[in-house]
This record gives sequence, structure tokens and C-alpha cells, in this order.
Amino acid sequence: MWKHVRNKLSASTSDSLARSERERRKALCKITREDEAGGTCTSVVGGGCLFYDPDVRTDGWSNYFILTSSKLIPKEKCGVKKYQVEFIKPKSKSKSKKYPLSSIQVKNNIYHVSSGLVVIFIDSHSPELKGPLFKHGSSSVLKDLEPRIGCKQNDTQFFFIGEKRYEYVAGKVDWKDDNPPSAKENCSTVLLEEVDKRLQAVGILNFEDNEEHQPVPVWWKNLNVEELLGKPVITNADGEVDREFTVTWSEAHNQPESLSLEYRIEWWKKNSKGSTAEPCKQTIYDDTHFKITGLEYNSVYEVKLFTVRTWGGIESDIRTFKTKTGLPGKPTITNNESEVDKEFTLNWSPPEANSSDFQPATYRLEWTKKKLLAEFSEMPQNAKTDETHFKIADLEYNSEYEVKLFAVNQQGDSEPDVRTFKTNTGLPEKPVFTNKEGEFDKEFILTWAQPEADSSDLSPTYRLEWREKFPTGFLEKQEHGSIVETYFKITGLKYESEYEVKLFAVNKQGESEPDVRMLKTKTGAPNKPTITNKEDEVDVEFTLTWLAPVNNSSDLSPTYELEWKNLTTEIRKFGLNVVTNQFSITDLEYDSEYEVKLFAVNKQGKSEPDVKRFSTKSVQPNLDVDVDECALSREKH
Repeated sequence: MWKHVRNKLSASTSDSLARSERERRKALCKITREDEAGGTCTSVVGGGCLFYDPDVRTDGWSNYFILTSSKLIPKEKCGVKKYQVEFIKPKSKSKSKKYPLSSIQVKNNIYHVSSGLVVIFIDSHSPELKGPLFKHGSSSVLKDLEPRIGCKQNDTQFFFIGEKRYEYVAGKVDWKDDNPPSAKENCSTVLLEEVDKRLQAVGILNFEDNEEHQPVPVWWKNLNVEELLGKPVITNADGEVDREFTVTWSEAHNQPESLSLEYRIEWWKKNSKGSTAEPCKQTIYDDTHFKITGLEYNSVYEVKLFTVRTWGGIESDIRTFKTKTGLPGKPTITNNESEVDKEFTLNWSPPEANSSDFQPATYRLEWTKKKLLAEFSEMPQNAKTDETHFKIADLEYNSEYEVKLFAVNQQGDSEPDVRTFKTNTGLPEKPVFTNKEGEFDKEFILTWAQPEADSSDLSPTYRLEWREKFPTGFLEKQEHGSIVETYFKITGLKYESEYEVKLFAVNKQGESEPDVRMLKTKTGAPNKPTITNKEDEVDVEFTLTWLAPVNNSSDLSPTYELEWKNLTTEIRKFGLNVVTNQFSITDLEYDSEYEVKLFAVNKQGKSEPDVKRFSTKSVQPNLDVDVDECALSREKH
């Protein structure tokens, strides 16, 4: 903040208090305006006061400026060529000199303040001001001025018109039987007060042509000239800002109407050593706000605001802002499975850093079981971890859960990554029989494949049910449980029967869906044996041979029965309890036809017979025929 501008109208040295009042009035000035109307020229006189502010740093301004009234220098009559300035030194031997305002004024630097004041910056280096009156080292106007603007006090104020002093008390002027000045000729003067034997200028009195002839004061307060001129001031509240935030400022006032105005804002990041990088710049027209973007989190930036006028920039408010650490970015859950066990590990990738120093302190998880109506329970479960994985436990099987994952740092929680998971049913999957289709013996081994595990705690046993099927229904079931292998020998079945078999996988959650098979047992009687004799004509004695039937029962140890019958005489003969695969049939008759039936026999009964027909030879050959008779017989032929 600029130091308060102070103006002491008397000298600051120790002997200044002894100087005459007229000497202490030397900073007062008389300003004359020449108005032309109807071919006549009218001089309008007003008062002003010269001030000195050593802290003015604004380009195009000066440490010296005159405060006067807008009644004397209105905006609509702001042509400086119409005005002359005379610095007052009452009873001085040298004649007061008038200066054209245009010759001592800093170019284009007349400002109208909204309160009714006018600020005119003076060029103390102009040739006109190099005379004894402004020369340093001697009794000059500028030498003895101090940076002080007074404030309205409760003491009596007073003012001068010419060399006459008038009191201004409680808003009234004691004219001492003098005629009040005409506002057309003397429109304003400087209002003074004395505090601790020091004169202070506290305002301007504007004279009005009214019945009471009472002037109207325009006060000024303890403020610097830049505040007086209404320079823009950054209005953002103190505190940390985001990496994108809007700078706002108060509007600059008192801009000469003939000159353009714009704002320029600069910002740069301070490094750890306090030095700054190259600033970013932006020019703003008309608006009194600007959005700064692209900042880094957890950094310090200096922001400087300028008003840019035709004659150059005016350095304005400077503010330092610290950006927030920044909320962390959203982490990403990397689990791909849609169904999980009642205990599973949630994995995620860390968020992308949105600040150069960003590392999230922790992660926070919430998981909530969904209700049947797709609503959520009121009390989610929570957990925190500094890892990128977490084992969620104690879920319920066959349920649906919503899981939210947050990254957390000192600023708060990130946006959550949200996933929905369904837990497994918990029951084991269905096992599958591996026995091939076909008929089974009344004792056989049933085999199956282990179910696919869908739960980490799945160590199933197995349970079998089987029951005989009848046309009218099923008999009472038989079962065997707690089978730990993937096979089981079923015994005690009946031949030539049909059974329904069910296989369950079992764990602590319960039983799986069963695999169901309909199994048919074998008939039980042996299969038909096969006669192997190829000849169709046999002797009256011959050996019948055969192949044993293919065993279709694990207990099949058959014997054989034979039956042969003379098809002419219908005489039957039998061979029983034959244990080998051959049998000698004897005592057949010549020139006869026989039918032979072969049976395999076990305790279940006889097989179907293998049947073959044979013819016996016609007669027994005569071995005593004379050889000559045979030869004679051949000759005849």
C-alpha cells in the first residue's frame, strides 16, 4: 500500500513555525479560466493546492500535482489552453507569475474524480518552473512541501479569498459584513485547517449563487493519489486458489474522456528461491475480470494488474496467490471380472498426477450391497489403504455390490471410480458323468469330471442317488454321500433293469445342481456262442466246435448245452454241462439230416442257441471190390 500522501502547507524545518501565515500559504494557487461567449471574455477564478508525493511510481505521472474543483475545470471544458495557474505568495516583493497550465502540466494528465475533485500532474522540470519560486535550495514552493493531505477535523476550518481570511464553522461562513463572492467570478477556493500549528488542506469549497450564499465543500481524506484517482484494485479474497481462477478488480475511474483505457494483467510463478519466471501477459478490454488458466497446483504466483492508457501503463495492485494442492485425479479399478467370490482383491491404477508434487496420501473404498429393489443400504462399509490393492472380505454369496474407489489427499476426495460386482452363488458347479452310453452290469464303477471351481473356498465332496425305475414309477432311492474321489462303485443292481442316477457336488454352501443319467443294466443271461464247423456233411461221428460268447457280465462263467435232432425221425439227443468249447457227437445215422443247437448256460439262464444243420454220409464205403471189375467198368465207359 502506498504511503498516505501528506501535504504540509508550511515548511517542515524547525523555523517554519515562526514564518508568517502568508509564507505558509505559498502552496496555494489561483487558477483562472477564460470563457468566451457572445464576443465577450469572462474570467472565472478558482483555488487549488499543490501537493508532493515522493512515492508516486506510475509511468507518466509526477510527484507533484494540483488538487482543485471540477466546478472550475469541468470535463466539458477541459481544454488546458484556457487555464492559467498563479502560485500565491502574499505580500511578496516579487510579482506573482502566471503560468499557462499547458506549459507546466504533464501531458494529458488531468483526471476528474467522481467526488468532484480534479487532479492535475505538474512537470517540475518544465522550463517555466525553473525560476526562483521552484528552485531547490532556496525558499521555493516545492522545497518545503511534505507528502501530506489532511483530513476533516472538528476544529474550525477557514479559507482565503485574495488576502482575506474567512472562518468556516459548522457548514457556515462568517462573511464579516463582506459581500459573498459571485460564483461566476470566484467559483472555488481551498478549505484549510490548522492542527498543531500546521496548516492542512482538507477540501475544496465550491461557491454557489444561492440565497444563503453558502459554499458547498468537497472533502478529501487520507489517501494516496493513486487511490484518489481510482486505480483498479484486485478484489479477490485472500486464500488459496485453484489452478484455474478468475481475477476480479474494481473499475478504474477518472479517465479523461478523450483517452482510451484498457487493462493489462501479468502473472508468473515464483520458484523456491523467490525469483520468478517470464511472466504471462494478457490485455483486457472493458471487463474487470479475467480467468487465469494453466497454473500448477501447490505453487505461488504473483499477479500484477495495470491500467493501460494512451500515455502508458499505470502500475496497479500486486497480489500473491498460492494454488491449492489440488484434489487427486480419479483412480481406475482394473478388475475385469463381473462375478467375484465373497472374498476378492480389488486392484486399481493410481490417478494421473495433476500437480507436480502430487502423490495421494491414501485411497478410500466404499462398498454397499444392493437390495432387491436396486436400492442401496444406508450404511456402506469403508476402508483405507496406501496400496493400490485391497482385499474385500465377508461379502455374501449370490449378491450384488457397488464399489466406489476414491483417491484422497489433504484437499479431499477425488471423483470416485464406481464398479458393480456380483458375487458367486457359492454353491459348486454341476459335476459331469464321464461314463459312455450303453448297458451296464449290475455292479459297475461310475466316473465323473470335477466341477469348475467358482469359489475360492470350494473343496466339494460328492453325493450319489440311484433308484430303480418301473412303469408305474420309481422305487425308494438309495444314496451314498461324502465321496471325495471322482468315481464310485455301484453294486446290488438288478439285471435287465433301468435306474435313475443323480450326482451332486457338495460344499458348505450346499449342493450343486445334479447331473442326471438313466442307466440300463444288462439282461444277465450269456450271449449266444458261435459254432465254428464249416462243413455241411459230416460222418456219423464228428466233433462240434464253437466260440464262447462275448462276456457281458463280470460273473459270467458259462457251461454249454447241446441238442441235436434227426429231422427225419425227430429223435433228440442232448449234451449237458459241457465246460469246453467242443463236443463229440456220435451214433448218427447215415444218409440223414440233423439240426444241432448250441446254448451257453449260466445261473441267469440259457443264451439264445446257435443253430446249424448237417447231413450225414449216404452209406459206408465197400472196401472189397475187385480191381479188375473196376477197370472193366472204366473200359465200358
